[in-house]
Amino acid sequence: MSQAQYVVCLREGRVLHSGAIAEVYANPPTVEVMECLGPGNWLTPQEAELWLDTTIRESRCFRPEQIAVEPAHISHIVVRESTFLGSIAEVEVRDVNAAAAYRFVHRPSGPHLQPGSPVSIRLRTE
Repeated sequence: MSQAQYVVCLREGRVLHSGAIAEVYANPPTVEVMECLGPGNWLTPQEAELWLDTTIRESRCFRPEQIAVEPAHISHIVVRESTFLGSIAEVEVRDVNAAAAYRFVHRPSGPHLQPGSPVSIRLRTE
């Protein structure tokens, strides 16, 4: 991607989407296009409200570098499973109040998150 200015995303011989690489990476129109350019978190408006306390109008992608999953002293969100993958990590969390679960791909900012640990999830502003 460092060399590209334009991208054409293909799946099984058909064009899914094309456009400027930075725009398609940041704002893929579908989950399929998102996955063509690497891992991401596709959230519906309801999921964004629940997990990120953020309002969005339509389902969209949040890339790993946009998501912060951090230890918290007290939280209704707890880690079910966490996997370190190098420059990114994958964490499955559970909201004990809503009885819902989600798997986030994020950039770890500290020690490995342990199952059962309370966490907060937010959008990075950096």
